[in-house]
Amino acid sequence: MGKARHEVGRLRTLTTGGIGSRWLGVPALLLGVSFSTWPDGWATVWPVWLTPAVLGFLVTCCAATGLYVAIEVWLQRNGPPA
Repeated sequence: MGKARHEVGRLRTLTTGGIGSRWLGVPALLLGVSFSTWPDGWATVWPVWLTPAVLGFLVTCCAATGLYVAIEVWLQRNGPPA
């Protein structure tokens, strides 16, 4: 019975993404709301610093950070690979 509960708990964590996905969703929601509600005139003026190169760099940094955190969490739960 204990193994079944463990598997159900593991399945729940895998399907819901755990708390990590929720914390990633908060900034994404805030950015989506802010970008969708700003005045029309701002779209042509602000943010001028957000060029495609800078945006690509920021996305790459966020993806690398997410991967690093995911690896750290996995190592804390399962230990180093044999």
